[in-house]
Amino acid sequence: MEMNRGLPGWLLLFTVVIIGGFAGTALSAENASVTAPAEEAGSVHHEVTGDFSYTAPARLRFDGTRYGDLDSQQYHVGYGIGLRSSPEWEWRTGVDFHALYLGVPADAPLPEHLYGVGVPLGFNWKFADRWQLRVQARPGIYSDFEDITLDDVFVPIMLGASYDMTTNLNLLGGLSIEYRRDIPVFPYFGARWKFADQWTLVLIFPRPSIEYQLNNQLTLFAGGGLRGMAAQVNEHFGTDYGRRDLNNTTLTYWEVRAGGGLRYQLAKKFTFEVDGGWAIERRMVYRDPDETLKTAGAPYVQCSVTARF
Repeated sequence: MEMNRGLPGWLLLFTVVIIGGFAGTALSAENASVTAPAEEAGSVHHEVTGDFSYTAPARLRFDGTRYGDLDSQQYHVGYGIGLRSSPEWEWRTGVDFHALYLGVPADAPLPEHLYGVGVPLGFNWKFADRWQLRVQARPGIYSDFEDITLDDVFVPIMLGASYDMTTNLNLLGGLSIEYRRDIPVFPYFGARWKFADQWTLVLIFPRPSIEYQLNNQLTLFAGGGLRGMAAQVNEHFGTDYGRRDLNNTTLTYWEVRAGGGLRYQLAKKFTFEVDGGWAIERRMVYRDPDETLKTAGAPYVQCSVTARF
């Protein structure tokens, strides 16, 4: 099977420019931690992120039927800006672009691409000495972009809180909400514990990991992860497969991973991260009707960059 062609040329070029010009650990809207605001009132800070991942082909299965192999590519480019209005409040906005490309085998009822273009709107509130609250909505268009209607407008919401128990121990928790996703409310919870000078344990579901800091620039890590997105397919999608019940419905993509990698601090404001491992399973779930396609495990690789200034 031919590998999925991926991004159009202009979009790939744009992504390469963003990734080549800035570096750091990619932070998406689904991040489990609450971003610490700047210290001074009136300060403004910016963040530019980009990441790419590829998961190798694996056999696609659906309701007892085995299709050919499916591979996948995921892209994300984002820009965020934060304005500190007081010692307690930081206001945040920006723009996010996500793309999922699937190398769909013949006759499998799946779209070849899904996109998300959203505008994060939210705030961080330090409401007590050791407590922070983060609230963010990300209204936007999440679709296969074959046609655009109001059904393609989603409003994912993130609610999160953190408590600094000690300098080395932070407790975290919150909710990811998208009512048209197959799991409308997804919780995250856990702790970040620096239990030794060079060791940090991140016990945060659904992205637990352990980190070892070799020096001020290089950190090694290993753990698990969950990636996903939800988007609307067009009103004629299912008809092409003799499945009119799949027209104009929501498809959620999930990928469960285990692996490891490294994070390198290129400069004070720039970081690069690369990791790889095993995608234990990929699930593609239609909301209505409730049907699931899934693949066996396959290797994956991911690289991400961030600049904060």
